[in-house]
Amino acid sequence: MAKKAIHPQINIPQKLSEKEASKKAVALGYSGMLAEYKKARFNYEILETMEAGIELTGNETKAVRLGNVTFEGSHIGVRGNEVFLIGTQISPYQPSQSKGNKGSGKNVGKSGSKNSAGKGGKNNIEADPTRSRKLLLNKQEIIKLADAESVGRQTIIPLAFFARGRYVKLSVGIVRGKKKADKRQTLKQRDDKRDIDRTLKFQ
Repeated sequence: MAKKAIHPQINIPQKLSEKEASKKAVALGYSGMLAEYKKARFNYEILETMEAGIELTGNETKAVRLGNVTFEGSHIGVRGNEVFLIGTQISPYQPSQSKGNKGSGKNVGKSGSKNSAGKGGKNNIEADPTRSRKLLLNKQEIIKLADAESVGRQTIIPLAFFARGRYVKLSVGIVRGKKKADKRQTLKQRDDKRDIDRTLKFQ
């Protein structure tokens, strides 16, 4: 049976072990959600999404799988023919967080590249939790993001990290900032839905 698509709105509690996070996601009808940018749909109108591989060190991969991620204030930028995740904080991985986790910690992105840090530069790279991280996209996807970046009021942001098999992937969103009236409408719709759900629950 085919797996259901990953959805950025799904809320997986932070600080779960990899096994617990996977079980929680499956119970909610999805698979592999690791961390999400919870305010994205409130602050932005999502115009288009795409899936990207990402170059992470082994310890960063483990940290992401444990949900040690802060997306607030981050964005995605196109630099020449490359695309980078900028400003996302991946807190340092602590081995005590996942006792018994026997994963290799290696991350292979969409293009097949292994983790980006070599032995000599690993410590320097991991010393900066908000360092820029290269995304792995094909030429057409890079062109699409570059075009989107040039349009007024549009920006590119990370929406969520999720697991695709043994790989960590990033959901990328081309978005447009919401005006105050749009945000008020979003809040109203959220309140209306909560009221409807509450009413149905007690019927």
